[in-house]
Amino acid sequence: ATGALFLAWARGALSVDVLRNISRSTLYTTSMVFLMLIGAAVFSLVFRGFGGDSLIEGFFDELGGGPHMAHSSDTPSISICAAAAAPACQSSDAITHRHAA
Repeated sequence: ATGALFLAWARGALSVDVLRNISRSTLYTTSMVFLMLIGAAVFSLVFRGFGGDSLIEGFFDELGGGPHMAHSSDTPSISICAAAAAPACQSSDAITHRHAA
């Protein structure tokens, strides 16, 4: 960053107004990131305060399947893709090739 400031100053493209605009833009971006982090922390506290973690844990306990089921349900997209591919695996060609082998 220091090198870029030096090159801009050497080319005459750096002024107080440009530096002020760059600083303001950086301030806006940094404040948005911190606001998201604060919002995530507040959401987490409220979620746990109302017992949301117990609800989710109870849901996964009722699914059954032991610890392996809990890990595979962390990514529901895998289950959705497997369910979408299941009818294609049951086609007559797939069954014929499976029995022929």
